[in-house]
Amino acid sequence: MQPELGKIQRSEQPRDAVHVAIACVQAKRRLPPGARVNEHGEPKMPYVGIVDPYLDCLVEPEQWFWLFLYPNTVTGLRHDWTHPAFIRPATESTDDAKAVAKDWIEKFAGYFGMTASELIEHAEGCANGSTDFITEYGSEGWRDDWYEGEEQFWKHYTVLTGKAAPEEKPTVFSCSC
Repeated sequence: MQPELGKIQRSEQPRDAVHVAIACVQAKRRLPPGARVNEHGEPKMPYVGIVDPYLDCLVEPEQWFWLFLYPNTVTGLRHDWTHPAFIRPATESTDDAKAVAKDWIEKFAGYFGMTASELIEHAEGCANGSTDFITEYGSEGWRDDWYEGEEQFWKHYTVLTGKAAPEEKPTVFSCSC
């Protein structure tokens, strides 16, 4: 049985060792060890991992650090891993790139309680004017989460669908404020 990191254990477990996928990224702002960050070294959603929890200092802006990717998120491993947030356009096969893009969009859509195809359909509808944006009442969460992940969404959308992202990005989520 493989250890399940990131979950409370039901009982005492035997000692073990694990592999952890890591990526060296540059901090965009001051970060404490263990902070949740995205693949750009920013504490913004969608989070893909944490700042090296073994550091005994803060990571200052522009410093490089090890990003520990969340358990069970790496989509392939042979000491040269793949992850939905890190696409290699020139070296990755088209099928692999599409799988990575689909995984990323599925995860992002999950924040809004949608499937990847529902989010894609809604975003396309907002882009061509056939669908209104979704309004979240009493909160700015969905709107803020969309804006934080919007650039990555359209990047992955293009890889997955083969369609160009709209020049003018549509409003997909709004708040009632």
